Amino acid sequence: MGKVELMGHLDSTASFTFYYPTPDLFFVGDVNQMAKPALPARLVMQLASSIRL
Repeated sequence: MGKVELMGHLDSTASFTFYYPTPDLFFVGDVNQMAKPALPARLVMQLASSIRL
């Protein structure tokens, strides 16, 4: 994936809040599960990388 700069927070309950400064976007959500703790980070990185600037 391409290099993406994000600022934000992952919570222990799989909720997340991230800011993507280049296109001025916020990613806020919850994947509602705790079995796969890396899922929110991978989801946000995939979403941010898919945005065409």
